[in-house]
Amino acid sequence: SPTALNNFAPADPKTLSAKSVFEKNSLLEHRNYRKYVEKEPRIESLFVEIKRLLAGWMETKERIVLHHLFGLYDDYRNARISHARHTGVLPFDDLTYFTYRLLYESISKEFLYFKLDAKFKHILLDEFQDTSTLQFLLLKPLIDEIFSGMGQSELRSFFYVGDTKQSLYRFRGGVEELFDAVAKRYGIEVAQMDTNYRSSRNVVEQVNRWFEGVMPGFVSQKAYKGAPEGYVEVTQVAEAEELLATSVEEIKRLLALGVSVDDIALLVHTNKDGQKLQEACEAEGIATVLKTSSSLKYLPKIAALAAMLSYLFYGEPIDAEAMLAYSGRGLVEIDLSWFSTFMKPVEVIDRLVREFGYFEEDRNLLRLMAFAAAYEDIPTFLEEFATSRIPVAQGSVHGAQIMTIHGSKGLEFEHVIVLDKMTRPNSDRSPLLYHYNDEPTIERILYRMKGREYLDRVYASVVEAGKEAAEKDRLNGLYVALTRAVEGMTVIKKEVGSVFDVIGMRAGILGEKRSQPSRSTKQGSQTSGKSVQLSRYGTQEVPQPDRDDESEEIDHQAILFGTALHYTLEMMAAFDPESLETALAAMQSRYGQKLSSEQMEDIAGRLASLLENEEVMRLFEGAKVYKERALSYRGELKQVDLLLEYPDHYLVIDYKSSKKGMLKHQAQVSSYVQAIRSLTGKETKGMILYLLKERIEPLFLNLT
Repeated sequence: SPTALNNFAPADPKTLSAKSVFEKNSLLEHRNYRKYVEKEPRIESLFVEIKRLLAGWMETKERIVLHHLFGLYDDYRNARISHARHTGVLPFDDLTYFTYRLLYESISKEFLYFKLDAKFKHILLDEFQDTSTLQFLLLKPLIDEIFSGMGQSELRSFFYVGDTKQSLYRFRGGVEELFDAVAKRYGIEVAQMDTNYRSSRNVVEQVNRWFEGVMPGFVSQKAYKGAPEGYVEVTQVAEAEELLATSVEEIKRLLALGVSVDDIALLVHTNKDGQKLQEACEAEGIATVLKTSSSLKYLPKIAALAAMLSYLFYGEPIDAEAMLAYSGRGLVEIDLSWFSTFMKPVEVIDRLVREFGYFEEDRNLLRLMAFAAAYEDIPTFLEEFATSRIPVAQGSVHGAQIMTIHGSKGLEFEHVIVLDKMTRPNSDRSPLLYHYNDEPTIERILYRMKGREYLDRVYASVVEAGKEAAEKDRLNGLYVALTRAVEGMTVIKKEVGSVFDVIGMRAGILGEKRSQPSRSTKQGSQTSGKSVQLSRYGTQEVPQPDRDDESEEIDHQAILFGTALHYTLEMMAAFDPESLETALAAMQSRYGQKLSSEQMEDIAGRLASLLENEEVMRLFEGAKVYKERALSYRGELKQVDLLLEYPDHYLVIDYKSSKKGMLKHQAQVSSYVQAIRSLTGKETKGMILYLLKERIEPLFLNLT
């Protein structure tokens, strides 16, 4: 027939391989060709040869694509390495990668593991189902060593815990198959845990009914002794659009029973679903906390404050609107003449808070100010704040929690409402497939091409394994969602196309919702106390004064003067008049609105005297100069004003603008000397450089 002939008409390999005829293993399986093949067997041989050639073309295309792809990867990887070296910062994912490269390419890993093995006798791993193969390879030599020494007198052990039913992180390298592979490799007997110590009896029993016979290897759970009866309700809606309204009504019913809104959690499949649900709840006056809102930058008041700071620096009026809306004031009503682009972020935030006056009881403001204190300039602060994940102050947020199923893993809530997916399930569109061996580690990477599974048996097996893994991951996600509840759970599912269809979920009620007092009574009621006047910012060490003769009320102007003096010294590129002039200009830009002209002249005079002091200037001869050197010693962070390195020793210099508190000055420098001496192994001396108004007075400390 014309159609039968057209299937084999000349065409490019991509078009030809997409024809459905090649889905058959043999033309004898195709009714349009069977009779011709039986008459002329050579047709079958040619068909098999065409499939072989198409498979070869696909393998060649795969090699070309992967060659170029890995070329791009090399460029990207090198750019990441260069960026890490430049910034001194490694993303979390890169820590494991670079550790692996360091151990297997750059140093003697045998020696390192020997040292570690001598120190650690027992290895205990939790959440093992989320372990990646790369993470396991880092631990494998230590585990191997433990098992190689089995039977010896010294007690050593390897113990790991996990639940493969809760493995959700395949997308970032977690391989649940590793759990059983490790047990098989080392001959470990896996002990099943069959008691649920979280959920009520009805929740446990209903979850068993849903997953028995559906999830491979599922072990039915028992409720703990004394578990409450609890409830499970499945509500069915005709359209996806009804999911939000039905969820809101369910929250209202729980609230009417006396359930605290803080005891309710709503689980969704995507962040977008969560945002829609939060909007629906807010429209009905129900307080909610979106999981992403647990980061400080998502709190409306804090975000408005940061945006106002951006307005002051960049001048975009839209950035000021949120702050103005909160305060009910206009820009013309606010005096912003005090602002300078050279001010520190924490100083600007403090002034804004005092200007607008609505943050007095907000503990999150303290967190924002603590974060801001680490930055010297506004642009850097704004950039870092935009990508930050600063946790909110405990107990400062209130409402029903909305989060994704992935975000709920490891958590529990008194009452849980699980929503069906509002959109269709996503299909796997990744261009790459991964073939794992029995270890399991990646043995081969394949390039996805339409119809290739009918031409390449290895490819077909990898595709099938991927489908099975994806289906298992979906079941794992449902299991996590349906096992978060303590007292009771409500599931709201779609009538058609529900993600819950795979476990045979049907509408119904098990148990009864009862009126009850909230179980989430916060530990410790809010306490009232005296207002705290914030006046000291930054990370400089400020020892608490002892109650002795030196204990006096803090002189804030003296602190400001000393800070400005230190800043000027820090801005000096060298200890010469030209550098001093530049540094004084920078100091005036930053502190000019806070210091009097007399104070600024005083700073200039003291530093000019310093440059004229021959005894001090001789200290720089033959020395490497390090300013504002940060170091960590015995769990404490220290900041050295000036560190001079000589061939045979170090000299620690600490600037002081006043001799008040000399004993504390000496103790502070002594701790710096001890830290440098311990960290470097070199002789270290200490000196306090008193930059007094009337003279420069260096004080060498006898610390031997």
